[in-house]
Amino acid sequence: MKKVPTIIGLVVGVLVGAYLVAFALFNRDVVLVDLTPFPTVEVPIYGVAALGVLGGAIVMGVVTLLTAFRGARLRKGMRQRIQSLTEEVNRLRNLPLQGEAGQEPGKDA
Repeated sequence: MKKVPTIIGLVVGVLVGAYLVAFALFNRDVVLVDLTPFPTVEVPIYGVAALGVLGGAIVMGVVTLLTAFRGARLRKGMRQRIQSLTEEVNRLRNLPLQGEAGQEPGKDA
């Protein structure tokens, strides 16, 4: 039963790979890419598409890392808050009760 997801992943990977190869073969035409301060470059259409996907993946990775770092910082702050509240609870538990022996707390004699 554990082999089914592996086989499905393999089939999907092969299909996506075949699609990418077909895309590259059918889009070999050259386009001019104008990078304003730099000279114009001739690049195949599939190269432009690949650079776009790569750029998107890099941006997504940076955003994911920043989100993970923010989450780690928040968890650290929460752990410190839990520690201080635990210490306060323990301190309050160890306080002596006010009043005389045998008298209920909060009642005056």
